[in-house]
Amino acid sequence: MTATDGPVRTHPRSLWQRRARGVSLMELLVAMSIGAIILLGISNLFVTSKVGYQQEESLARIQESGRFRLKTGRSSG
Repeated sequence: MTATDGPVRTHPRSLWQRRARGVSLMELLVAMSIGAIILLGISNLFVTSKVGYQQEESLARIQESGRFRLKTGRSSG
């Protein structure tokens, strides 16, 4: 470089260098809140699915028991 090239331009810090400090407390709280909401939704879906499965299983047992009684001619009691 010579003196006629003009002033040396400094480049602004890159995004990586600015983010290298870490995340702020607010960013962390927002991320944790979003994660908690997603986790609650997945948990709710699992519980609802499990209850539905248990109800279907119960109805299937009742139906199978009724078929058996009709086939064998047995009655309860």
